Amino acid sequence: MKARILLTSIMLFISFSLSSAQYSVDWKEINEGLKLAKEQNKIMLVSFYTDWCKWCKKMENTTYSNKDVVSKITKNFIAVKLNPEKPGNVNYMGRDIPYSYFKQGSRVQGFPATVFFSPDGSLITTIPGYREPDDFLETLEYFESGLYSSLSIDDYTIFKAFQQQIKQKPNDPELNFALGFFYHDYFDDLKKAEDHYKKAIKGKNPMPEAYMRLAELEAGRKNKKKSKEYFSKAIDSGFVSIKAIFEKVGEIIKNNQKI
Repeated sequence: MKARILLTSIMLFISFSLSSAQYSVDWKEINEGLKLAKEQNKIMLVSFYTDWCKWCKKMENTTYSNKDVVSKITKNFIAVKLNPEKPGNVNYMGRDIPYSYFKQGSRVQGFPATVFFSPDGSLITTIPGYREPDDFLETLEYFESGLYSSLSIDDYTIFKAFQQQIKQKPNDPELNFALGFFYHDYFDDLKKAEDHYKKAIKGKNPMPEAYMRLAELEAGRKNKKKSKEYFSKAIDSGFVSIKAIFEKVGEIIKNNQKI
């Protein structure tokens, strides 16, 4: 009986160990990471930590042990862990730089910090502090998409928040206009932009800014008649200037404090 209990305990321990190992990031040393990122044309993710940082340990045990996070990092990133309080040099852009100086150049002011570098080693952005798995997954998706070259991570977070809010309020004119703006200006998805703009002009108080953006879309399609029609409706409904479009987007963002 005791032998059976012992065997069961051993099997459970092995199972737990395998499960834990399955969901752990394959961390590289910084110089190896820079080399691999260039060779594999992948973004390099550097986790800056210290031995005394409790939030670093928490992020290691939660976020960096999350199945989905580990899967995304393994597939699309080169992952590096770096303690800048330990001795060592980084061979960066042809120069040997002490870890502490590399930390400063990476705009790290506290721990933990997650820094993303392009495949050629250029700094993209630094994200300070602890991040929960779901929040971090959204960050990884942002870099996976390649949008970092044209859209800041803050704007991407706002866009994702609008996407969630529109599910609850699918006919909200302001949310639709803001999403139309993102699809139009950042993603060049004119069909989705048009769909959202058209929802923004429905109802008793159609948005003049949405009419103007529809006029721009039709002008781009060489549809002069339709463009002129939307332009006239924009003026009739109170459109003032192109500046008003950007001011309206800023106002919508400000009014949605949940972002």
